[in-house]
Amino acid sequence: MLEKNIYNWKYRFYSEGRFEIVPNEEYDKPTVLWKLYALNKNSVDAVVSQYVYATHPWQVNDLFDCNEDLLDFDDEEMIHHFLKDVIPEEELNKKKKDNPNGLKILVQRNFREILYKKWGIFSMTDNPNNVLLWSYYGNHKGFCIEFDLTQFPFEYYGPFPINYQSELNALSIKDIGIHLGVLAQCNLKDKIWEHENEWRLMIPKPKGEDMRSPAFKFLKDMGGHDRKFNYPLSAIRSITLANRFFEPDEIKEISNSELEINLTEDIELKASLLDFIAANKIPSFLGLKTGFTTLGFKKISINKIKGKDIYNINAC
Repeated sequence: MLEKNIYNWKYRFYSEGRFEIVPNEEYDKPTVLWKLYALNKNSVDAVVSQYVYATHPWQVNDLFDCNEDLLDFDDEEMIHHFLKDVIPEEELNKKKKDNPNGLKILVQRNFREILYKKWGIFSMTDNPNNVLLWSYYGNHKGFCIEFDLTQFPFEYYGPFPINYQSELNALSIKDIGIHLGVLAQCNLKDKIWEHENEWRLMIPKPKGEDMRSPAFKFLKDMGGHDRKFNYPLSAIRSITLANRFFEPDEIKEISNSELEINLTEDIELKASLLDFIAANKIPSFLGLKTGFTTLGFKKISINKIKGKDIYNINAC
């Protein structure tokens, strides 16, 4: 086992390939977490087709997440190992002699892109009531899935809480090694994101196939696994619709506990999600404003009536 103390947390890598992160405070590893989605084609497809998407760092909303500069490639042996399959040995030795810093920069700028063809990230939160998260993900027009992680059939490591720090410095690969360096790189974030209460799964590529890269044409052209990992219906504990999921003119109040919904905008997306909820009898909630700055959620039932774009919602 390799273990290093990084920003007061313990990072471990076991010989069989297993990772572990131990924060400086005790915690119970959750088996249930929430994923917020914006209302768009990819998000709705992920739910109705029942898969999680193992994100590449190029696709996350924090520009500095998995920052390439967080690792200092100060290990010549590691640099040589990384480049030996792409640069002929004679040329590589010459470059090491003539411009060693250039090789270091080359690895630093390309390591992350190559590495994350073998890994993906799935981020969730343990606080679905966070009004800021609902604002980030589609201006309160999206939805949220409550996942039972014990039902995920694919291989993953975690969930790991994020190690938020007010100041970050480059980590020496020579000191911590490449495995722990990668683990820390995808786990350290600026403290400004602390309010997200983020937890992550690290999802490895399927055996025998790298994952697709969203960055750089030559990497895209390599193709690979689509980063979609399917799960059974039992992994979904509930689905919550945001406060603004429905437009005001789509809502007709029948009574204090009953609404009629006649879809007029984003019809195909909303109908796909509502049909999925109704057909599978998934427990569902609707977001409500419960104060000047707080959110609440009302348990509801969803049924289709009259036609393909009209639904009945009852408070439970």
